Amino acid sequence: GLGATPRARALLGPGQRRPNYPALAAAFVIVAEANDTTVRSELDLWREAFDQPAWVRALAYAVVGSLDARIGRWDSRWPADWDLGDPAVIEAGPGWEVFGRVLAAGGRNMLDRLANSAPSTLSPAIRTKLLNAGRAPDEKQQRPRGAEKSRATSP
Repeated sequence: GLGATPRARALLGPGQRRPNYPALAAAFVIVAEANDTTVRSELDLWREAFDQPAWVRALAYAVVGSLDARIGRWDSRWPADWDLGDPAVIEAGPGWEVFGRVLAAGGRNMLDRLANSAPSTLSPAIRTKLLNAGRAPDEKQQRPRGAEKSRATSP
């Protein structure tokens, strides 16, 4: 609940030539989970940074979408024209969990919007993968403690 700390703000500085991508992805997640609207202008710059990988732009756009979802007003028009780039790059790099955490931060409103929209840039398989990743954080919180162990040891 701290919002964007000075360290996260430094990571979100869009003027970086060679950003530390894992740290940048973590800062995006922190901002989404904290619902920190004070860094929206930085997110918009990352979203338009065509010198960066497609997944970085897509993740920044998802964070902006999560901010919109919380206020119930889609100023960003997310997920219109949401282009994740090559899914293999996401699987090899940040992973679907990072996108899932941002989607989960936007709550039911965001997941419903993704499920009911038809962005032409997302295949049905990728949309399903994203929705599953977005629901996973909620499922982990609802699972009783020790459920993983009992499942692993039961016949």
